[in-house]
Amino acid sequence: RAVEAAGAPAPPEPEAPAPAETVETAQIDSRQMLDVMSQAIEAGRVDLYFQPVVTLPDRRPGYFEALTRIRTEADNLVLPGAYLPVAESSGLIPLIDNVLLVKSVQTLRRLGPQSPIKGVFCNISVKTLLDPEFFPELVEFMEENAGLSDSLIFELTQAGLLSLTEAELGALDTLAALGYGFGLDHVTEFDMDFVGMRDRAFRFVKV
Repeated sequence: RAVEAAGAPAPPEPEAPAPAETVETAQIDSRQMLDVMSQAIEAGRVDLYFQPVVTLPDRRPGYFEALTRIRTEADNLVLPGAYLPVAESSGLIPLIDNVLLVKSVQTLRRLGPQSPIKGVFCNISVKTLLDPEFFPELVEFMEENAGLSDSLIFELTQAGLLSLTEAELGALDTLAALGYGFGLDHVTEFDMDFVGMRDRAFRFVKV
């Protein structure tokens, strides 16, 4: 129920109509994709999906991973692999990350402290962390919701983390000072200073 309340599509009932189809994006160029994204953001067609992260061996959901999808005007879904490269290069990625974070916070509040769900992983781009206009607003929003800091985990890709300079890593330190932790995603190389990452509030590694 909490997921439905946050606006994420729920599995259809047996007699429900078929879910929205994924739009074919192979023939869509970058300019057209930019138009699709801009219209979706303006019209509120950036949706949040939750993928359960289960414990073993009982397979009970312990966490959610928050994922964004955008819908075209015809209500077809566009998957992240198709729109994220254009979103990052065009500067729209902070707006999409903002939707992800706001809806994730809303979901955590609806779940409440008694929920068996321990937290939500939120994939966030390093470009969002380095955006001089958006990052101060992000810090203010996360400070207002610091009571959820144990339940909201910022997830960064390994490539994104390794691209940051020591000065740029200060953005992570700012969020860590508010009590938030991090997870590392898309790990391909294990020759890293994991102890140093732990000291920088990294709590999870996804392999």
